[in-house]
Formats: sequence, C-alpha cells, structure tokens
Amino acid sequence: MLLAELYKLSQLGAEKPLSFWLPEYNRIRTTAATQLQKIFSQLHETKAKQKIKKLIDLLSQENPNEFELTESLMALVEIVEKEKPSAKLSNLEKKFIQTTKDFSKLAKLKKVFAEKNEKLINSLSKEQRDQYDLRLLQNEGMMYCLEYYLVLYKALTETPDPKNKKKIFENQEINIDSADLPGLWVDFNGLEVLEKIIYPILDDELKEKLAVAYFEARNKILKIKTGETFTYQDCSLEEAIENLKKLIIIFFEAFRTKGIEKLSSRLLTPYGKQPRISDIKL
Repeated sequence: MLLAELYKLSQLGAEKPLSFWLPEYNRIRTTAATQLQKIFSQLHETKAKQKIKKLIDLLSQENPNEFELTESLMALVEIVEKEKPSAKLSNLEKKFIQTTKDFSKLAKLKKVFAEKNEKLINSLSKEQRDQYDLRLLQNEGMMYCLEYYLVLYKALTETPDPKNKKKIFENQEINIDSADLPGLWVDFNGLEVLEKIIYPILDDELKEKLAVAYFEARNKILKIKTGETFTYQDCSLEEAIENLKKLIIIFFEAFRTKGIEKLSSRLLTPYGKQPRISDIKL
C-alpha cells in the first residue's frame, strides 16, 4: 500500500536526518516510486500530477536532497488534507500527516543552519571558526546542555524510587538546585539542543559526532510513548537512563577536544563548583 510505504519514509525522517537512515530509504523508495508511477499514469494534467512527478523523480535518486524530499511529501499532505476533512482521515493518514510535518521541520532546521554556517565559514579564518565553536560550547553548550543533562542524570541515579525517576522524564518541569528545568521527555521531544548547540557548530566532524549521539539518545527516549499516561514498553526506564549517560559521555569528549576541562557551574552545580570533567564518574 502506497501510503504505508510513504509513512515509513516520513516516520524515519521525523526521527533523524536522512543521512542516518539512507539504507532504509533505499529499501523503501523503489516500491513507493513504482506505486506512485501507477497513480501518475492515470491522472489528468493538474498541479497535483506535477507534484507527484516531482516526488517520483526524487525517489528515483539514491541520495536525494532531503529538504526537497520533505517539500514533496508535504505537497502530498496538502492534497490529502484538501480532499478529506480531518474527522474522516484514517489513522494511517493522520500519522502520515503528522510525521511528514515533523520530518519537514527537522529538515528545514538543518537546511537553515547549513546555509548560515556556510556564510560564517567563508567569512572567518580557521582560528576564528575554532573560537566561535569554543564560545558556543562554553556558553550555550555548557549551561543549556551538558550541565542540564548532568544535573538530571545525577538526580536519576540518586533517586531510588522508580516512580520518582519517571517524574524526571515525564514532568513538564523539574525543580533542582533552585532551578526549574524542563523534564527530559519534553527536552528530547523538542529540537532546542539541535538549534542552540549542535547545528550551529562550524566544525563538521564535531557536529556530526554530536548529532549521531544526540539522535541515538533522542530516538530511544522518544520510544517512551505518551498519551493519557507514559508507557515504557518500547524503551524501559533503565534504557532511557543508559542512553542519556552515553550522550553525556560524547559531550564530555567533545568539550575536552576543544580544551574545555571544567564545568562552568554558573547556575547548576551537580558535581560541585567547577569540577574537572575527567573527575566526574557517571
């Protein structure tokens, strides 16, 4: 079924950038393109037909432009939404629409920063680019990412009751060290870490390493499903904590690569005042 194949694409794209799931994309795209071609051959010349042709062309490529792919999938979303009122949409149609919008949002964010970073790289010397990344990690990266994750990770490891551990993931806000911090599920469901820290980094190798670690943790933690209640069937509480730990370790390596040896402790002090990163035992 065509929509089921397209939903597989949009679901994967909503979880992580296309470069991380190209093998899966290439297993899905041929079937989807073949089914789209059958529909295309039966249509009269309309704008909808042109949009379908664009998607077929993209699906014929082994590594298409990710943003253009999301734009073509969004064009199909517009067709579906125009044809049916929301009350009559099937469950699969609703899921396809939502995941396609999420895919589009993620791809657009990556594209915006790629263009912005290219301009910066062309205007700055190597030394200036290194200083730019260093300041980014020392400020936004330290306060809004590393120390935030560390303070919640420490709370998780020091909280014996599983119900209270789950609150650190589930609650909208957690009060620790007199600071109101977003719960971990809220944080990973959003894209703030990508927008504030990871995608602005100019060093492509460092950015890729952090992005891989971030999406591995994010995709695992977001398998904790939320409706009326949170369920941990697809990701246990222990798995979620372990993936957070792995992400923190990668951030440790990134910070030390740039010569940052201590936490700033400007607001959060999970391991005391300005401890050395090498002395922190998770």
